[in-house]
Amino acid sequence: MKLVLFNILGSKSNGTGHLYRSISLAKDINSKNKIIFVTNKRQNIAIRTLKNSKYQFYCYSQKKIFNKILSHKPSVVINDILSTKKKDIKLLKYNGIDIINFEDLGSGNLYADLTINEIFQRPNKNYNKILWGEKYFFLRDEFLKQKKNKFKKIKNILLFFGGTDPNDLTLKTLKSIYSSSLKQNLKLNIITGIGYKNQKNLKKFIRNKKNINLIENTKKISKYMNNCQIAFTSNGRTTYELAHMNLPSIVISHNNRETQHKFATFKNGFINLGKFSNKSFSFKNLNYKFNQLVVDIDLYQKLYNSMLKINFSLGRQRVKNEINKINKIFL
Repeated sequence: MKLVLFNILGSKSNGTGHLYRSISLAKDINSKNKIIFVTNKRQNIAIRTLKNSKYQFYCYSQKKIFNKILSHKPSVVINDILSTKKKDIKLLKYNGIDIINFEDLGSGNLYADLTINEIFQRPNKNYNKILWGEKYFFLRDEFLKQKKNKFKKIKNILLFFGGTDPNDLTLKTLKSIYSSSLKQNLKLNIITGIGYKNQKNLKKFIRNKKNINLIENTKKISKYMNNCQIAFTSNGRTTYELAHMNLPSIVISHNNRETQHKFATFKNGFINLGKFSNKSFSFKNLNYKFNQLVVDIDLYQKLYNSMLKINFSLGRQRVKNEINKINKIFL
């Protein structure tokens, strides 16, 4: 029996994507192996979620976490914690542990056995042990089972800015487009995640307003994507899911790191408005782009058609195949 240890994040600042990706991977690991999760004490959403899961988990201070990982004597460590440090990964490798990292642009990525940067595009430099790009994006089970969107008249709009939405783009975008959507008789479907902190003000704004449906912390977002024709979202993994569902979207980056995600382009079916706090960003422009997309059916169809070529169904298996080359932990 091997011990597979997941070192993960999950908080308002880091979002929930790392947490849910690791939980999805854990489900596919051979049942003969033991699985544990570790996280640092600042990751309140990860702690809350893991408490309600079937997995054993441990919580440590951020400074001590790699030494604590060693104390568990794992065979494999999967780090889904953004950038890692050289000294931490070398410490694990010195003790004979196989290392797989996700979404890692730090100095530790060159010392891992495998790094999968599916949300970043390949740089000019060629790193042997790093896999880049959407080819290695794997879908959660719900998307593999959900039918993709067919081309339809625009009636439903989706707003979802991640599990935490640190800039509260949900409420800001809603205020910006509400009058326009009402004139066009469009229904706004708003999804907020487990870490969204402005629920009270959001509910206050939508009280007594027409054509708004609020969904709190759904476990099946694909169902709502399947019923919408345009989405507003942040520039993370959700863009891949929207593309898979053939759902043209308007994208806003929460931070500098998200601006490095290059998938959400016009040729892939997106209108990318850049980073939220930049001087060039304006909600007036957001509303203009939204109205343009609703009125100009040719433009909308062009974005929709761009997504038809995209299919991530094989990405999950590719990831597992690559990890199995390092240590055969998946069926």
